Amino acid sequence: MSEIFQNPNEGFPRAIELTTRTSGEYLAIFDARGIHIRDWTKDNMLLTLTPLEKKESISLVARSISDLGLRDGVTLKEIYAKALEFRLGLCDPHVGPETRLAFIDQQANSHYHIAMEPVIKSDNRKVVWDIAHTSDGLWLDRRGGDTNSLWRAEDVFIFTSHK
Repeated sequence: MSEIFQNPNEGFPRAIELTTRTSGEYLAIFDARGIHIRDWTKDNMLLTLTPLEKKESISLVARSISDLGLRDGVTLKEIYAKALEFRLGLCDPHVGPETRLAFIDQQANSHYHIAMEPVIKSDNRKVVWDIAHTSDGLWLDRRGGDTNSLWRAEDVFIFTSHK
């Protein structure tokens, strides 16, 4: 996959609000705004989200793997462990769709992965949210989150920021 390296801090830090939206409400908003979502991602990630009981404001930061002092070929477990040293936390699964809606000014040809507990696919593979702006437009998608998946130094994750 060929990507243009992005400035991981472009658009971040960012405060967003986790809402009480239902999956159907997300889909209607995505459709109205022309945001793309693959059927598998919709069926297995978005439609499985239980609406939150109350709204919550959170702060997000974006960091590339190299910003965390890591190199090509690290695992998700290593990335998350290193992020803890920087007082960065994992995101609630609702951060994926809420960030996609809030981050409409995302730089073209960029991907941001949501640092979260991976969702387990039916074939036991794991995935995390991917917020993308490709030549096709804005996407809410997924990316492999298996413990043995290897990530590149330029891959960028969105974390919660703990003061």
